[in-house]
Amino acid sequence: MIARTLDALSMLRAAGREFGRIAISRGGGLRDDLLSASAITPELMDAALSAACPGVRVGQLRTLDGHSGTTDRARIAIRCEQPGDGETPPASVFVKTAPRGLGERVFVGVMELGSTEVRFYDEIARAVRIPVPRAWHARHDPRTGRFVLVLEDLAAAGARFTDVADRADLETAQKVVTALGTLHAGFWQSPRFGRDLSWLRRAGPRPGLRRERFLCRALVGRGVERFRDAIPDRVRASTQRLLSARDALENAWAQGDRTLIHGDSHIGNMYFLDDEVGLLDWQVTQCGQGMRDVSYFLVNSVPTELRRTHERDLIELWRAAVAAGGATPPAADEAFEQHRLHAAYTWIGAAVTAAVPGLQPTAIARAGLTRATRALLDLDTLEALACIGA
Repeated sequence: MIARTLDALSMLRAAGREFGRIAISRGGGLRDDLLSASAITPELMDAALSAACPGVRVGQLRTLDGHSGTTDRARIAIRCEQPGDGETPPASVFVKTAPRGLGERVFVGVMELGSTEVRFYDEIARAVRIPVPRAWHARHDPRTGRFVLVLEDLAAAGARFTDVADRADLETAQKVVTALGTLHAGFWQSPRFGRDLSWLRRAGPRPGLRRERFLCRALVGRGVERFRDAIPDRVRASTQRLLSARDALENAWAQGDRTLIHGDSHIGNMYFLDDEVGLLDWQVTQCGQGMRDVSYFLVNSVPTELRRTHERDLIELWRAAVAAGGATPPAADEAFEQHRLHAAYTWIGAAVTAAVPGLQPTAIARAGLTRATRALLDLDTLEALACIGA
């Protein structure tokens, strides 16, 4: 009971901080270069591009398309009056800023999604071995919580996008796990995690864990009840056990070699260009076991029968990619045991998503929770909890 009270107080403090930031931004403290995507002006675009294109002067901006959710997003065409020196200015860019809605603003701030992605592009992206969008400009204002990212327009480059409703066939799954292995190999046991990247979220006790536990307790049960008919009695009866196992799971996830992980590696956060797989939306990038990304992808984005038939082969393909990148992956049995425990994380995430009707269409939320539940049973994850004392 004491732990739950402390978790709730942590969430209240974080939410109060975000309401304070919003009040500052609405009271005249908003910096001009951190406006919403739809309010970007030619002068602000000049400033955003000036590091790569000194002296550039933008004459006109035209919004090609856009939407708002956990971020405000827009593809913007650029007409330059003066190209400046240095690089040739892009003909179009993709802009992400803080969301417009109050609830979304608070959530993004509490979970530090915007600041994490800005820091990824500022401090990490150039060292990543797989395709990621180029950032022309990235800035976060800790006083107001607002942020802006001016990214490469991948649509103009011919990228093929997928969304969360898509399912990967075997060939796509093979490409994805290979790309994840390449990503992970580049940061395997990196000394940077103890130096300039010590700010990255990681498993185990950490700032923010109390808020995460509070959200899970508040939402997982609702998600389970919303799709009660899709969840077997055994799993439904184990909901509280899964939530109570969080600390033991965090300790298990903190073991072994660490690397940079994307943290939200479902197929909707990927793009395909020239036969390569790239990753988008680095808002929850963190330091941890590489199998977190692999397991999250297999459970979320691979059809259940395909996963059942090929998951060990796909894990082996990931291990081979890590080794090809110069790192030493976990042994096959160890990797599979990590997969079993990370399936609990994916199931909890699916239940949280299912609890909030506006996050995804009903059919997609139901399907995601159904796949995660099947994986939980297939992998005997509930039995695996006993092995870590949960």
